[in-house]
Amino acid sequence: MLPAIAQTIRPAFRHNDHRSKELWSSVQEVCDLLHISRPQDLDEDNCRFQHVRFKAGQTVHLNNDPLENLFLVNCGFLKSSMTDDLDKELVLSFPMKGDLIGVDSIHRQHHQSQTMTLSDCDIILLPYSSLQELCQKSEQFGHAILQIMSREIVRERYMLGVQRSLSAEAKVGRFLCMMGERYAQLGYSSRRFNLRMSRNEIANYLGVAIETVSRILSEFHRLGVITVNQREIVIIDPVFLSDLLKFSSTKERAGDKNVQKGQPRTTSKFVGTAHQQPVMALA
Repeated sequence: MLPAIAQTIRPAFRHNDHRSKELWSSVQEVCDLLHISRPQDLDEDNCRFQHVRFKAGQTVHLNNDPLENLFLVNCGFLKSSMTDDLDKELVLSFPMKGDLIGVDSIHRQHHQSQTMTLSDCDIILLPYSSLQELCQKSEQFGHAILQIMSREIVRERYMLGVQRSLSAEAKVGRFLCMMGERYAQLGYSSRRFNLRMSRNEIANYLGVAIETVSRILSEFHRLGVITVNQREIVIIDPVFLSDLLKFSSTKERAGDKNVQKGQPRTTSKFVGTAHQQPVMALA
């Protein structure tokens, strides 16, 4: 069973202006979106979860809002962030369809971050009290919800590890691979997709300078590893990006690729080639 909600001090951020009067989801539909099986010990329930629609740039919840709802992304792209002691934004994640938002609010009974939309979004409100009731009715459902929460924690810890141990090139390469994997999970191409976030948001998320992200994307483009056209990314050589985890820089990875082919390390087939196309930078 999920922990009880403590007494709140101020009202939560309201979503009344955005609520859809027509669109509601059943427990089965919520389970499908979360990629969990409907528990066998949970009978057909009349519980319904209301949808909330947002335009790009709107706020889903604010830092310090008391815990009333968790939020399940039905469609769209978002950004979750927090503010450090110097009042600077720290990007934590980019939630997409099927992601559960607001798990960090359970510990202290209020949200530890804020989430805003990067595109038009449809969000399902999951009242915490309703989730508690379902967990009381079904041990299997409660276990599944805990697994989902654990998955979110694992993702965040992985990114913390990435920020500590990898080179800047490997961070950007892994980010592109990760985005491709997420799109593939949604049934889209893992090699051609749009980045809804800006270069500045990517840099913030990876813990590098915005100029570094621009330079690395340009280098990947020049090497023929990806193509960049506005916000569209096409991954041409995913193996190259994955292998960057083993190297300290793009130059080292490109050199190693040629050594394996019997070419001198200093004469990468990519370096100085004619396909140095201008990169259409991300906005």
